[in-house]
Amino acid sequence: MSYLIQNEKIVARTSEALKSGETIRYSHSSSGSSLVNAEYAKVSNAKKWKKIEDNEFFGNTPIAVIFDNSGVYREFIVLN
Repeated sequence: MSYLIQNEKIVARTSEALKSGETIRYSHSSSGSSLVNAEYAKVSNAKKWKKIEDNEFFGNTPIAVIFDNSGVYREFIVLN
């Protein structure tokens, strides 16, 4: 599990471990094979995010799953 971070806040956690520092695209919705209103986030595996998640989100952080892995950026769709 990794965290998607944007503006020093957790956007989502991933269903798999990713390389820290990687920039990905994510969205909460899609249309066909495209993400709608996609934004960029950085991947982090830092332990501080787990502490923040436990304290602020009570484990309800949305899960992001791979949507497309064929372009320049890996794309994720955020569930919930």
